Amino acid sequence: MRDTRHALPPSASAIPAGDEPLAPIERHYSVNQVAEATGKSNGLIRKLVANREIAHVRLGTAIAIPESSLRDFLDRNRVPARERSIA
Repeated sequence: MRDTRHALPPSASAIPAGDEPLAPIERHYSVNQVAEATGKSNGLIRKLVANREIAHVRLGTAIAIPESSLRDFLDRNRVPARERSIA
């Protein structure tokens, strides 16, 4: 005989019709990981987070920086190269 005391009813575990499953969660990086990847100090990354220049997520006291936020920040601060004029 099957023990069903802790089993969910069949409808509780099924995805309701019309709803799609959750998409995979985007990769998030710690302040240390961003600092290491960019070659900058933890202090600078924390300052950018504190000034809200990099969008982030707070998980208690931990700071998680989504990959898309880091890419957006880098794109906004990109300085284009000068085009050389051919004389």
